[in-house]
Amino acid sequence: MADPHAPGPLAIERCVSAYQRVQHALTADDELAADEAPLAAIYAADPKILQPDELLRRFVAAIAFAEARAAEAKAFAAGMTKRSERYTGRATAMRSELLEVMIALERSSFSGSPFGTASVKRGQQSAVVMDEQKLPADYWREKREVDRLKLRADLKQGVVIDGAVLSNPMPVLAIRYAKADADPVEED
Repeated sequence: MADPHAPGPLAIERCVSAYQRVQHALTADDELAADEAPLAAIYAADPKILQPDELLRRFVAAIAFAEARAAEAKAFAAGMTKRSERYTGRATAMRSELLEVMIALERSSFSGSPFGTASVKRGQQSAVVMDEQKLPADYWREKREVDRLKLRADLKQGVVIDGAVLSNPMPVLAIRYAKADADPVEED
């Protein structure tokens, strides 16, 4: 007796095609080759002989791996951005102090070879706003953008709005990851 839940030929073809696209994407980026090795290993078996549940399991495992690496990269980038901001802040503070020292010493330039030359130059004038309320409208900028939340809410209520419609809902994949068991802590 045939399994009533067994996928048909078209479903199998679509699964194999998706599998091949992912496998190609994993090997297409030489810069990520070392990072992608664990993902590529997940797809080492022939998809034509994999059971559908095994193919799905491998996809979920590969997605979990890729999303974890993305989160790590994002956290690393955030840390590096903060580090960059600290160095920029230090350089800005030191520039201010160097300017004070050069003005106090009445020096218009100093060669700090091999690092460069510092020079005191006349800066540009800037506009200083004393009272915003008194400024004419010509000196204000307005940023115009669509309020998509309000637009969506009105469209869902049935309001007809020229230039906008609701899209058809697209399928969305949701994955709930199993919680990792806490590693036992060894005490000395």
